[in-house]
Amino acid sequence: MPADALPAGPAGGLSPHQQYDGAMELLSRAQYAEAQSAFRAFVAANPADELAGPAQYWVGDIAFTQKDYQGSAKAFTDVLKRYSKTARAPDAMLKLGLSLLELNQKKEGCITLGAIKSKYPNANKAIFDRAAKRASEAKCT
Repeated sequence: MPADALPAGPAGGLSPHQQYDGAMELLSRAQYAEAQSAFRAFVAANPADELAGPAQYWVGDIAFTQKDYQGSAKAFTDVLKRYSKTARAPDAMLKLGLSLLELNQKKEGCITLGAIKSKYPNANKAIFDRAAKRASEAKCT
């Protein structure tokens, strides 16, 4: 289903959960541009929904995967500002740090990677490990 065929709100007949599932389906079929557009539309139409944070995360993740580090940094910053309690927030903080390093913003990237553990102490150990490894590679002090 093309992203523009996904209704943007309840008037289209799909619940927010169905809209999110439609965007995930596009992502699972590697239709990245369409999925990213569908996730953006979902967040715009459902900013207070419990799935808005994860949807915004996927906007950033798709950008990151496609090496659009400026777009991913913006999307992940939005996750952390608007949806800091979402389960995807620690991942978003990790990928924000990685995006900043890719943009040659070493100081900001290092600070972000170094702050994950204090901001999200219960995050998955793999996130801490990846942040530490990348910080070491970037020679963060």
